[in-house]
Amino acid sequence: MEANAKGAAFTLRQEKDTIFVTGDVTRETAPQLVKLFKEDRIYTLDFAGVERINFGGQRVLLHASQTGKKFNIVNAGVKVKATLSSTGVDTFISVLEKPVELSMQGYEIFGGGFNGDSYYGADGDDMLKLYTQAASAAECEQEKRYARTAFLAGIPTPLSGELVTADGRRGVTFERIQGKKSISRLLADNPDKIEQYAKDFAGLCRNLHRTPCNRAAFPSVDAIIRRVILDLPAYSDKEKTAVLHFLDGIPETGTCLHGDLHIGNVIWTPDGDYLFIDMGDFGYGNPLFDLGMTYFVMRCPPAKMMDNVLHNTPETMAKFWNLFVKYYAGVETPEQVAAFTENVLPFVGLRAMFLMTKARKDPLLVRVAREFLLDKIM
Repeated sequence: MEANAKGAAFTLRQEKDTIFVTGDVTRETAPQLVKLFKEDRIYTLDFAGVERINFGGQRVLLHASQTGKKFNIVNAGVKVKATLSSTGVDTFISVLEKPVELSMQGYEIFGGGFNGDSYYGADGDDMLKLYTQAASAAECEQEKRYARTAFLAGIPTPLSGELVTADGRRGVTFERIQGKKSISRLLADNPDKIEQYAKDFAGLCRNLHRTPCNRAAFPSVDAIIRRVILDLPAYSDKEKTAVLHFLDGIPETGTCLHGDLHIGNVIWTPDGDYLFIDMGDFGYGNPLFDLGMTYFVMRCPPAKMMDNVLHNTPETMAKFWNLFVKYYAGVETPEQVAAFTENVLPFVGLRAMFLMTKARKDPLLVRVAREFLLDKIM
């Protein structure tokens, strides 16, 4: 899509939720950009082609942000980033600079996952998460943006550094925590401390789920799930309608959600601190959305998968879950733990359906979605 400002070269090109902006952003041109924003969407404004944004343009974007429009800026040049920083507008609107080219000399790979590989820097101070070439630039930018914004909101998480490009791939540098261990690894190494680790994890989750979320910066998990459900080809319209009706009855809390909450995504530092990692799915909504993922990872995978992911047995994870519920929900008896767990189970099925966007025919996901959610609401 193109729009032209009188007396200035200004163009807009939209690809899904990314809007490529070229020209000066001013009081006259910025409203054309804002007109493209729709409710319940988060837009990425690619400023690679923007050389200047004046006070009037900043005021228009700031007003849009303050009145509920959701967007962020990426690929800002040095001058544009400095302008937004000097006025303080980047306090309210996330602004990321253009990625810097990084030499891989001295970096050593230590792990990998679905989206990419992880490397340690030569000086021991940093680590690099380098996305696969198939991953979009938006995925990388989102993880950086969410990590920084969550940190500013007081969520304990490692420091995030620059957006980079290396060997034709995009990545993010992060603070390297020397001597770190995930809670899952701590538990595997010290099974006698299971109650302490469950209590610590419960306290972290409870504090997270009590923290008001910046709705201008993060998405509604409810809205994301609705879009995913509607696009799933494996389910009938009747089944999708039933799930949407179920979602209609979930109270909105507006508090922080990790999005991939389990004991493999919380690390312990030698200073005795705990930090959340893998912030790319951060959002806001009812804590039950998060707890559905926590239960799914702890209780649903087969033993071999659980050992690979969490380094523990299904029996250990069952005990950990019950202790976690005790401290998270403040309950004591097995009957109370069971009642709380029963309320979580439909959200386990919901999480399984959500994960089908990456593994549509996975038999585990199909079974969990059917058993924990669809059979209960149909």
